[in-house]
Parts: sequence; C-alpha cells; structure tokens
Amino acid sequence: MTSRLARLLRAAQAVMAAASLALGHLFSGVAVAQSVAVSEEGAEAPEARSPADCPDPNEAALWERPTLTGSWLGLRTRLDASGVALGAAYTADAIGASGAGGPLRGAYVDDTDLTLTVDLDKLAGWSGAGLFIYGLGNEGIPRTSPAGATQTVSSLDVPEGWNLVEAWFQQRFWDDGLSLLVGLYNVNGEFSTIEPARLFLNAAHGMGTEFSGSGENGPSNGPDTSLAARVKVKPGGDTYVQAVVADGVPGDPNHPHGTHVRWDEGDGLLVAGEAGVVTQEANHDDEQQSKLALGGWYYTASFDVQGGALDPAVRPERARGNFGVYGLVSGKLGNPLGVDDAGLAGWVRLGLANPRFNSFADYLGAGLVYTGLLPERHDDQLGLSAANAFTGGPFRAAQRAAGEPLTAAESVVELTYRVQLATWLFVQPDFQCVIHPSAVAGLDAGWALGSRFGITL
Repeated sequence: MTSRLARLLRAAQAVMAAASLALGHLFSGVAVAQSVAVSEEGAEAPEARSPADCPDPNEAALWERPTLTGSWLGLRTRLDASGVALGAAYTADAIGASGAGGPLRGAYVDDTDLTLTVDLDKLAGWSGAGLFIYGLGNEGIPRTSPAGATQTVSSLDVPEGWNLVEAWFQQRFWDDGLSLLVGLYNVNGEFSTIEPARLFLNAAHGMGTEFSGSGENGPSNGPDTSLAARVKVKPGGDTYVQAVVADGVPGDPNHPHGTHVRWDEGDGLLVAGEAGVVTQEANHDDEQQSKLALGGWYYTASFDVQGGALDPAVRPERARGNFGVYGLVSGKLGNPLGVDDAGLAGWVRLGLANPRFNSFADYLGAGLVYTGLLPERHDDQLGLSAANAFTGGPFRAAQRAAGEPLTAAESVVELTYRVQLATWLFVQPDFQCVIHPSAVAGLDAGWALGSRFGITL
C-alpha cells in the first residue's frame, strides 16, 4: 500500500512539473510579446516584477506551505498570476467494516484528483471567461459498506479507473450577475451542496440518497458525469437562482470503468433547479456563514414502476414522472467555548422523491461540526452526523409480497475527527454505525471503523 501511494505521488508530481514547465515557457513567451507590443506603441516601460512573480529561494518551510510541493521555485506563482492554476491531491480511506454478524472485512480505497483552472481574463483578456478540467483516478479494494448498506460509508468507494469528471467552459456577465456554463459537468458541485457536510466520509452527505440514487445511473455526479448546460443568476444581495439540463444517463451503466460520454436514444434529460440565499463571513469572502436553499429535479425519460409484476418474465410497467424536491439549511451556530477561530456549525437536509419510481424515496440528514475544539488546534474538526434513507411504500409492498420484508429506513450515524497536521496534510479517524443496512428487516446493525488521510500536492 505504501509503495503504491509513493508511486502515485511521484507520478502526479512528475505530471504537474512537466505541465508547469511547458506552460511556463508558453506564458513567458506571451508576456514578452505583449511587452514588445506595448513598447512599440510608446507606452511607459513596465514596472519591475514583484517578488511574488520571481522564484523564491526562501520558500516557506515544509510544514508552513499551503501545498506539499510548494511554489516550484516560483513557477506555480507565475502561472497563477497568468491565470493558470494546477492542482493535485491524494485522499485515501483505510476501513474495517462488518455487519449482519458477518466477518470483518478490510478495505483501502483512494482518490487522486488532478485539476486545471484557466482564468481567460488574466490569460488572454477575455473578460468573465474561464475553463475547468478535472480528472479523477480511483483504486483500492472495495467494498466499505457493511452488509450491503445503501449509504456507502466511504464516498471514495467507486469503480476503479481514471475518469474525466469535468471539462467545461463558463462565461460570466455583469459582475457575475449572470453566468452560463456548458460541458462535462458535476451537478453536485453546485446543487444540493452543504459546506460543513464535506467533512464526513459517508457518501450520503455529498448528495442526499433520494437524489443520488435516482435515474438509471444516478444524476450527473462524479465519477460518472454527462454533458450539461447550466445557467446561474444572482439578482442581488446574497440570493441566487440556478438551473441545469443534463443527459439523463451519465456514463455507461454497462461499463462502469472509465469515461463514457454518450447520448443514447431513450436517455432523456435531467432538469434540475435551485434557489437560495448564501451569506459569507465578514472579512472572509471564501468562508460561508449560512445557506438556505430549495431545489428540485425531473427526468424526462420513462422508468420502471416500483411494485410491478413479481414474475421476471413479465415486462414491468414503465411511466414518466420521476421527480424530487429537496431543502437544506446550514450555518454557523456560534462559539460556545469562546476560543479564537473556533465555532460550531450545523445543517439539516430533507429530500423527497416520487416513491413510484424510487426504492429509497425520502431522505433526512443532519450534522454538527466543531472547528477548533482543542486549544492550539484551531483547524481540527470534530463532527457528528446522521443520514436516514427511507424506503418508498410501493417498494416495501413489493418486497413484502416477495417474502423479503423491509423496515422503514436505513440509518447511519457517523463520528469523525480531522487532525489538520499542516495545510496540505490531514488524518481523520472515523466511526460509523449502520442501523438496518439496506432497510432489511431483522438484519443486525453494521459498523465501520477506519481513517481517512489526505495530501494536497
């Protein structure tokens, strides 16, 4: 495991360095050409380059820098100033899980993220335009969910392989009052998102189970995403309204490994919308203070109706009308201990889907996150959460008729603590208890104990 992690880190660093050197030569040529053009027009000579634009021999110490690989002798800083940001991160979960009286099973699943963000305003003077590309690699030994739990205890537990998750172009207008996006798109990047919920390992806290489990292959949500078009409007203040139209079947359900961008007849469309209010921390524009949002989604294609014919030889009834709605609220709840840079945040998310088409039709999740609980550990986080996936009435009736009775819901309680060793490194012990895995009646509770660790390259 250690040798594979080392190989992955070396490979990612080599790719980043090679790409950075190539881009560095390109942008230095662009800068020289622009400087010559300005000089020919008789403009004043450019000002001396700031220290931030030059290689810095006194780069921050290893444990103080924001990334493991630093500024690449100033190259990363120059690229950022030119509008090009390269990112890489490695995250892994090592988990032991058991359930229904079964044996203990170990799992190691990982996630390598490579991103390219291009600000075309800085790079080429194209105001409001930008590009984003996101590649994702997954390896490991699944499964992490005890006794076949529906709500996977590790969000990294996906099919192995490399995927191009996002590749889109965005154009902003009127000081970001309107933005249009088109390309390969992850719906959960902007829809049904909750900032404090990102701490937890369970996949249900990324997108509610009623939404993530919908459709033939889920919505357009990594690692399987689809072509989409998104529009977002900020009418004023902290409010926003956004909508997206995407291929109704992301990826290829018959070939789960790798990237498959296809639009087959019968896929239909996924149409989703969300409106909300987001406030930011005073003096910290990148830190969210609170969020209130309402959203909904609809598939245009036909789907099998739950509770149809039990005889597999009989073709199930198909119909339209697969839709759902959700609401969420999150925010800072104060600083009970009175410690600087610390505070308590919480959230609640409720989702309802049409039980005629969805096995788990309703969802209720909630959690609390305390940042800086211990003295001198201002960036550490302690979290407690619960995720409840409720079975739909037609699905329960069909399973009961088949002699496989279900309970009302599967519930997962998670307790986790993230130790932020450096800005670029964390370790996160985690415990989860799965009550009624997959809502099967009489099935013993399962549990998962392990740890996540992450490195930002």
